[in-house]
Amino acid sequence: MKKLLIALLAVLLLSGCSKQNEEISSQPEVIEEIGEIAGGWTINTSLPEMNDMVFDSARKKLLGVNYSPLFDLGSKVVNGKMHMYLVYASVVSPDAKQEYKLVSVLEDNETHEGTIENIFDFNITDYVNESGNTTPEGLMGGWQDVEQLPNMLSEQENEVFTKALEGLTGVGYTPVATLATQVVAGTNYAFLALGKTVTATPVTHLYVINIYADLNGNAKLNNICGIDLSTYGAK
Repeated sequence: MKKLLIALLAVLLLSGCSKQNEEISSQPEVIEEIGEIAGGWTINTSLPEMNDMVFDSARKKLLGVNYSPLFDLGSKVVNGKMHMYLVYASVVSPDAKQEYKLVSVLEDNETHEGTIENIFDFNITDYVNESGNTTPEGLMGGWQDVEQLPNMLSEQENEVFTKALEGLTGVGYTPVATLATQVVAGTNYAFLALGKTVTATPVTHLYVINIYADLNGNAKLNNICGIDLSTYGAK
């Protein structure tokens, strides 16, 4: 019964979002159980490095939509090797709007060519706290995807990330990319990050970290939300 309760708590920690420092620092005590119940996915701890040859071979078979790979987030061994890519997707038309998608691609063990298995929506608003800061008029501005190379964080963005997470213990967070921003009375940032537990056997997971920076250079952590690749792979 005890092991079952620990496993259930681990699922909640990975799929849920935390806003309190006490909750965040408690993660290492249970997070190591997650590897046994998260669908066999292994996080790419070398992010933002990516070899997109497998994805390139898969997208040649598609027409009508452009898929630009950003990150190979993780993989698992099935009948071959399944990859989960974060991509920009846009319809092939003038002025088409890009949006984030998660694309699972099966790599053939012999040819190493890829076949797209599933395509999932990846909405920033599912991972950020919309009840946070508002504009002076009380209106919530919309989140805007960052239209630049996503593995290029500016010096200012790195400083915002470092300030907001200063003093947190138990998990070491490393920013990978700025996925989106929201202009309010200041700026909200949605960072893609790796979180590595400070334990004897470190475990790494993916997170979206929402940080608010005011106009005076102060930065505050809004929330940390885990990305569970198995919830997409199960669809």
